[in-house]
Amino acid sequence: MWQTGTACTTAADCTIYANSGCAAGLCTKGADVPGRQDAQDGIALTHFITFKSWLPDMSRIQVYDCSVEATALKHAQKCVYQHSASADRPGLGENIYMTSAVNFDKVKAATQASQLWWNELKQYGVGPSNNLTTALWNRPNTQIGHYSQMAWETSYRLGCAVAHCSTFTMGVCQYGPAGNYLNRLIYTIGNPCTSNAGCPGTYTCNVAEGLCNVV
Repeated sequence: MWQTGTACTTAADCTIYANSGCAAGLCTKGADVPGRQDAQDGIALTHFITFKSWLPDMSRIQVYDCSVEATALKHAQKCVYQHSASADRPGLGENIYMTSAVNFDKVKAATQASQLWWNELKQYGVGPSNNLTTALWNRPNTQIGHYSQMAWETSYRLGCAVAHCSTFTMGVCQYGPAGNYLNRLIYTIGNPCTSNAGCPGTYTCNVAEGLCNVV
């Protein structure tokens, strides 16, 4: 998965991460941050594998977006376990995670966070209509908002970050555009695609995965 955007012409066009370069119209990475790519891969893989194995068939997949990740990282590094202000993440939804383990492995943290959020569906369910009703949202002690934001049909951009804080490890995932609108469909249940014709608009079909990719 990759960030979409206008092709670069010089390294100056590549501004999201320090020391990036430009080659053949693509931004190339600078020096590696230990664990960052592994954490990205762990998050993306867990998001994908878990929804394929637990959810009714879905025909859309999220795109990992490094600009969303940068916003998530900024909040995670504050090391305050609460949601960021909406003004700090315009148009983005957010899930947060914390473990009391200090310097917890970032890949494991990313995987654990995703699994905990997906587990809300297995534990509490959402009903056959797959709608985020007011009654569903207000059920006591049966939170499903993390799951519903992960699965939200129109939230196709995903970016996550894990930060080591002094007394805990914090994870943040953000989703764009934001989901979790009451009395709306979480996502449309549908058959896996087999060709581009089975995908809406300009989406293309990843036949091996049976999912429509946002382009």
